Amino acid sequence: MSVAIETWNAATAAAHFRRRRRWRIAGTIFAGLFLLSIVADHLRARNPLTDWSRFDGRKCQFLRMIDGQTIEVRDPQTNEPIPVKLLGIKPFDKPLNSQLLAKANSELNGETIILHLPPTQTRDESGQLTADAAFENGHSLAAQFSEEGLTLSDRHSDSLYRGEIERAQSEARRKKTGMWSQ
Repeated sequence: MSVAIETWNAATAAAHFRRRRRWRIAGTIFAGLFLLSIVADHLRARNPLTDWSRFDGRKCQFLRMIDGQTIEVRDPQTNEPIPVKLLGIKPFDKPLNSQLLAKANSELNGETIILHLPPTQTRDESGQLTADAAFENGHSLAAQFSEEGLTLSDRHSDSLYRGEIERAQSEARRKKTGMWSQ
């Protein structure tokens, strides 16, 4: 087996330097694109229009309960009503009794609540905002609804208040409150 030895002359040295220059240019372009993507990601994260910056940890005014899982709150920045799908609960199969819904709306109308958005995805498949909601004293709004027998605990949810919601549902079932009375 013989190995060909390349002889260096002006032509081979020029070709070698051209290849090296192309690799250096390609590396510089790649590094520039990488840095540009980092800057773009940071600018997007600092965008004031993201859900986390608008709602996470912010106080909102409770407007009404729409169904067994969705409430409407007033956006603190724009004063517009925003529907929020609560984490940790799901509605009963039967439609909510209108009296129970009216009772919940009258008791909570105008209350100040704090929204806590999930860390990874703030919207569901339909584009609706999802969040945990708590009163200023730290008590979960979803647990309040479960305690009144308006909702069921969703064991597949990643709610911060899942334990509190399940305890409230057990208590409502034991006391035959709300939809559990039927």
